[in-house]
Amino acid sequence: MIVSLTFEQYGPLVAKEIGELEVKQAPIQKAMLYLTAREQCISKLKEFIDQIGQAEELRDNHQINENGVSWEEVIIDKIEDCTRILVTLRYLTIDAIQAIVEWRERLNYLISKVDGESGVDKHDFVFIWENENYLIKIKNDT
Repeated sequence: MIVSLTFEQYGPLVAKEIGELEVKQAPIQKAMLYLTAREQCISKLKEFIDQIGQAEELRDNHQINENGVSWEEVIIDKIEDCTRILVTLRYLTIDAIQAIVEWRERLNYLISKVDGESGVDKHDFVFIWENENYLIKIKNDT
């Protein structure tokens, strides 16, 4: 893609990309940061949900909590943890989507700088995470 550009055309593009990479502000880096944090958040949420289920099962079987705390308190604490994680997940989801859009826009901008017709449509850029379109994954993963 960059081969058909002159140095005057691609020099500033490459310099900008390198500068952003150095300060970890390149669109791809931001997308990876938010996606990784979001995935960790989902894992933590699943862990808390499992813990709630275990506590409910122990409560229903009248088993004693070894910490001296009632199972109801344990369940309420875990539900509060889930609530906090859900708020964080909401913000990380928004940040991840924005970062993917920024990444896509950057690619489209670079394509627009290529001499001649590139034949690449903006919808051709799909952010793949673990062999799946991440924007589609978001709809189904929580």
